[in-house]
Amino acid sequence: MIAGPIDPRVPPNDPEAERAVIAAVLNDAHVMPQPAAPVARALDTDTLSPDDFYFTPRGNLWRAIQRAHVQGLRPDVATLKPDLNERELAQAVECVRLGGTGANVEHFADRVRDAAHRRRALLLAQRVTDMAHDGTDMRRVEALALEVAQVASHMGAAASNVAHAWRPIEDALTEPDPDLAALWPGLVFRGALSLFAAMPKTGKTWLLIAWIAELVRGGTWLGSPPLGRSARVLLVTEEPLFILKAQARMFGIEHNVDILTLDGVAPGTSWPALVSATAERAVETGAEVLMFDTISTLAGMEDENSASDVNAALRPLLLAARTHDLAVVGVHHAAKSGGIRGSTVFEAVPDVLVEVGHGKTKRQRVLTVRSRLQDAPEDPVTVEWLPPMGEVVAAYRIVGEGPVVAAERETERDARLDEQIVREVEQAVAERGEPIVAARIVERIGSAAGRIRGRLAALVREGRLARTDGPGSGSPYRYGLPNHATESVPEDEAVPNLSREPVQPVPTCPSPVPCGSGTSSPNLSNLSRGAVSPRAGTGASSGTLPLRATEPEAPRGESLGLAPPAPARDVDPAVVGRNPDGSRRRRSPRSAT
Repeated sequence: MIAGPIDPRVPPNDPEAERAVIAAVLNDAHVMPQPAAPVARALDTDTLSPDDFYFTPRGNLWRAIQRAHVQGLRPDVATLKPDLNERELAQAVECVRLGGTGANVEHFADRVRDAAHRRRALLLAQRVTDMAHDGTDMRRVEALALEVAQVASHMGAAASNVAHAWRPIEDALTEPDPDLAALWPGLVFRGALSLFAAMPKTGKTWLLIAWIAELVRGGTWLGSPPLGRSARVLLVTEEPLFILKAQARMFGIEHNVDILTLDGVAPGTSWPALVSATAERAVETGAEVLMFDTISTLAGMEDENSASDVNAALRPLLLAARTHDLAVVGVHHAAKSGGIRGSTVFEAVPDVLVEVGHGKTKRQRVLTVRSRLQDAPEDPVTVEWLPPMGEVVAAYRIVGEGPVVAAERETERDARLDEQIVREVEQAVAERGEPIVAARIVERIGSAAGRIRGRLAALVREGRLARTDGPGSGSPYRYGLPNHATESVPEDEAVPNLSREPVQPVPTCPSPVPCGSGTSSPNLSNLSRGAVSPRAGTGASSGTLPLRATEPEAPRGESLGLAPPAPARDVDPAVVGRNPDGSRRRRSPRSAT
């Protein structure tokens, strides 16, 4: 309570309590190596904010004391002196001379806090009165009035209003437990506050946006059973709109998400009012998830190391989750040295704390979960980002998950890519009237060349696409629809044709005399031009040599150009071959001699 009557012309304040609190801490620091238990509670989870002090030098002195305590230093005058100006140092000396111990520090802290609440309530009430007179939108007036009520709930006079909340334990045990529906098993529940923390630019927002995308689609997320319905999400963020749009396209978000960017928040809107208005919109629209990215920026937090400031930022979120059965997700930053940045209240208040760190590769992130709720993973979970491939949106998968689950995910992803490849081929054939090469398909889809080429081969094997040879030797394959493409020749049966002329069959010798007898090979004139059998003789010839001979295997000696002797009864020495008309050609008199 405030000492003495309240002068309506002076804002409520309690200078005696302010000096007593500071004196208790400073004198305790002179005699104790570590703060006494009451002093430690006043400085940590039940601390005063520097703004709770009516006299500014005392508020600045309290801020220096809190900073020293967080840094593990003894908050005495000698330690604080470098951080204090002349007036603040004078206040510190005055408080030390006043004397006191930490035994009653919490009592004096309550008095300082009570006066601060009264000042704030009067200020807000005056603002409500002014806004009601000047024609301000009544929704803003109501939001501010709600904030007045919340301030009043912290005042000592409000204690009588919560008497009805007391109940015997035996009655409480008979009440049904709340149904904490899991929207991200082990991490995010309706009726609970989850805090995700990571170093800046680590990708925590990408991970959460990917999760929201699956909520909207009602699909499965990191191995969890599919939600089976589309959940609605409200997102309040410091990110500019153009970045949000890029993230939405990357992960395929097209509906059921309402966004509020920082520049859309009306100037002067308090943090409790913003949270309350967002929760009311969730009730009106049927949303199940509220996400705030990041809490420090949206709440306008000046000192993340101040336990009272952090409590003031987190309590409205916790209240929204409990009161309206909403899954509330907050985003915060981690410290460079590890752990959560700022006061330990960031770790104490949320129901679930998720720390996101780097994995072994650039695309991997490690999630470490601390929770007071059920089903929290005991070991860190490693997830990996899968980049988008054309119309196939980006996604995440668990690293090291079972082979069955991993195979199912790959099969689903391949099926989605196959559908896009077939659509692109159909469209290309319709536009060009002919099949297209793989490079063109990769260009149309936009990425993942290796994966696309692998899927093209699979689609050909399945008969959904047909593959043809290119127009020339060394040309890449072309892909089209089965009814637009011709069957390609297997590579092991293909015959190159470098001359571009049709290959004629190699004729066989009409007579029993082997074609290879004689070194001049006079019978080559009867052969089709450009087609010479390797076993037809040893003379040189222009043209293309077929890879396979069409006549039966020649005797061993014939391969050397040596004809075996033939029976005399089957040989006419004067006949050396046949003319084009089929008649026998005889040896000329000169050659006979």
